[in-house]
Amino acid sequence: MDTYCLLNNEYKKTSEPLLKVNDLGLLRGYGVFDFFPIQGNHPVFFNDYWNRFRNSALQMRLPFEWEYDPFMTRLYELMDKNNRADGYCRLLLTGGYTNTGFLPDGPANFLVITQGPVPYIEENYTRGIKLITMQYTREHPHIKSINYMTVLLERDRIRNEDATDVLYLSEANITESSRSNFFIIDEKGILKTPQHDILGGITRSKVLELAQDFMEVEVTDLTLEDVKKARSAFITSTTKGIMPVTKIDDFSINESQISPVIHQLQKALKDLVNQHLDELNS
Repeated sequence: MDTYCLLNNEYKKTSEPLLKVNDLGLLRGYGVFDFFPIQGNHPVFFNDYWNRFRNSALQMRLPFEWEYDPFMTRLYELMDKNNRADGYCRLLLTGGYTNTGFLPDGPANFLVITQGPVPYIEENYTRGIKLITMQYTREHPHIKSINYMTVLLERDRIRNEDATDVLYLSEANITESSRSNFFIIDEKGILKTPQHDILGGITRSKVLELAQDFMEVEVTDLTLEDVKKARSAFITSTTKGIMPVTKIDDFSINESQISPVIHQLQKALKDLVNQHLDELNS
């Protein structure tokens, strides 16, 4: 975590107390957040992340009083103050302070934190990862809330089964991973991703746009039987990019082969980010 952050548009040191103990994010888990990359001294695809963050706040009935342009100015100032050219930024909006312990009594609290890169081992991309399934549908899945209790309760099982994360099921249908969206390349070479009960990932949306240039794409219902017949699978997220999935529970997907199409999508996504950065620098 970097030295400085923004709390309600004021610079604070991250080493010092920031929120009071009667903040509703602490007392009731009432809050939303978003998390976006910083690369080459610029926030990447920030407009997409800002809109999702704003929509989460509005759906959570949290007051959202910040304008895009003034905030961008403060964000670049914060990045400069922290010498943060590459890494990530977290936006956190809580319900604010309460005197009753339940209802907010004033404005929301808005915290902006920058940090360094989030590393993943190369083997995750060359050999793929394992996910373990569980029945769970997130409450208000279109809201990026701060509640990650369900997956945190599974952390021992994830570690004991040598998995990277969980894969949520809503009855028979796959929805998403705890912090990622899920895709398969089916037996016909069609790219498919779940359509219901998911958070719309920014990386997911970019992959869907890019893939349409060279393959058929379907946003549809997916089951474990579909995965067992697939050529390959992968997850997408802000920190992971496109990460292959070669095993779910006790079965390997297509003998743990990673489709060349995944590498093609990884390159296309990298090229898109570089194009975006070139536009910001021009």
